[in-house]
Amino acid sequence: DHRDLHSFPTRRSSDLVEGALSDEQKEQLTQALTEAVGKVVGPKIQKSAWVIINESPEGNFAIGGHKVTAAGLKKLMP
Repeated sequence: DHRDLHSFPTRRSSDLVEGALSDEQKEQLTQALTEAVGKVVGPKIQKSAWVIINESPEGNFAIGGHKVTAAGLKKLMP
């Protein structure tokens, strides 16, 4: 089955706590992930890269059994 690889979307999802990133930071993350796809698989496939940011309400996101909050994440950011 021969298919045009250039039409295959490359997908990357980022799961975050709601409110952890500003709209500007989400845009920067989207651009950085799209550029990373291009560096690895090439610019033709980069054009069809999807970046999906999934935001979970606080209290619905935990790492290692500990609730993650937007305020806690913001403290870790520059």
